[in-house]
Amino acid sequence: MPMISGNEESISNKDYARLCDLIYAEAGIHLGPDKKIMLEARIKRRLKALELNSYRHYCDYLFDQKGMQEELVSLIDVVTTNKTDFFRESAHFDFLAQKALPEWCSENYASRPFLIWSAGCSTGEEPYTMAIVLSEFAGTRPGFRFRILASDISTQVLEKAQVGVYSEETVAPIPKHLQHRYFLRSRDRENPRVRVVPELRQSIHFR
Repeated sequence: MPMISGNEESISNKDYARLCDLIYAEAGIHLGPDKKIMLEARIKRRLKALELNSYRHYCDYLFDQKGMQEELVSLIDVVTTNKTDFFRESAHFDFLAQKALPEWCSENYASRPFLIWSAGCSTGEEPYTMAIVLSEFAGTRPGFRFRILASDISTQVLEKAQVGVYSEETVAPIPKHLQHRYFLRSRDRENPRVRVVPELRQSIHFR
């Protein structure tokens, strides 16, 4: 791939404004002037993938009708930041199990399932944590039903979430007894991985 050189080493102010407007319109993500270097670094991955040698050529391609159809999803994927962990902000899940669910059950328990939406679910740690908490609660309340919708604007992280395979380090924050109950370990000692049990994955609809 040809190297970026001369005045093509950065995105022009005009193209940056066009990109920011597009990203906000399509993803609701606001990028201020201070995010220009970050955006350049992330789009550079796409330059290599598309074998383009300047940001200007990338913008020419993107804003063409064909490019808009083929590249928009990839642009949103590289722009989004996906930071998540199992049982992140654990106090929220304690509140769900100890207060929100018992109160909800006192009014709706027998009539309908508990529905919950994990918006911006990233690689799946949050919705799977929800599923674990709800499954544990269901074990104490026969007949309790739940469904989880998990969504994200990034197709790349959604694909990872649907597979439900993680490293040993990623699942470390989960209490050991829950790891044994809701995850299956691979036999590959060189690259140990853990997979969410099918029953837990089936309780979540990824979209």
